[in-house]
Amino acid sequence: MTPWGSKRKDLEEQLELLIEEVKALKAKDAEQKEEEIARRLAGQAEMLAAREAELERKTELLCRKEKELEEKEAAWKAREEGWERREGERPSASAPEEAAPVACPPPAARPEEPAGLGCLQEELAQIKAALGDMSHKDGLIRELHEELRRNNRDMLAEQAKPFLKNIIKIHERVTKTYAHFRKEGEAETADSLFGQLLRSVESNMLMIQDMLEDEYDLVCFMPAPGTPYAPKEHQVLRTVPASGPSQAGSVAECLYGGFKEAATGRVLKQAVVTVYKAGEAAGK
Repeated sequence: MTPWGSKRKDLEEQLELLIEEVKALKAKDAEQKEEEIARRLAGQAEMLAAREAELERKTELLCRKEKELEEKEAAWKAREEGWERREGERPSASAPEEAAPVACPPPAARPEEPAGLGCLQEELAQIKAALGDMSHKDGLIRELHEELRRNNRDMLAEQAKPFLKNIIKIHERVTKTYAHFRKEGEAETADSLFGQLLRSVESNMLMIQDMLEDEYDLVCFMPAPGTPYAPKEHQVLRTVPASGPSQAGSVAECLYGGFKEAATGRVLKQAVVTVYKAGEAAGK
């Protein structure tokens, strides 16, 4: 075992380097993210403005059509009232001297009513179609906003991926350092300076996990021994011989944890494991 002074110095130097790397990566990622977001949002704002202008134009056109329809309905109502008044003024059949329908409108004039009503019904159908079109447009705009939100979320995730992978590499290095010095310092007491420094390394490791979970919705997962091997979630570093057929194809040990998105379950970094394999005399 190396002297305590050498161990402490190595750990402190590695911690300082890791902290500086995290700060530099975070600053660079934030700057790139702001620039890309500004460009994307400007383009999306222009597209939304154009669609909203088109919607306003169609809304104005619909309002004009509705006003024209109201005016035509009022005109037809006035004409029908005139016809009803003329029907009421027509002489009855009990007065022979006034039997001639002099004041009545010609029979040929009444067939105009069905034609006018047909035109009115056609315009009503057009208004209904326009209203349906407007409802469809509203649905399209809502879908567009939702799609823009999804695109922004995917864009941010894609931009953050290189940064997150670097942070995960730093987490692996901290984990490896912690495991190495913990094994070497098994004889040290928890209250010793070496034990305190190990707890500090562990605290930094957990801090990185919390940061990834709180800010980027990434959770760390470590498959327990005996878990069935899953190629999408596990990266095999080596294999070890299985003691029986039931043990083959399962995880023997998790060396480094993996990270996946909490919302979707999509794996960003596989967990590094050793796996039991049947028919092997020794691990690879």
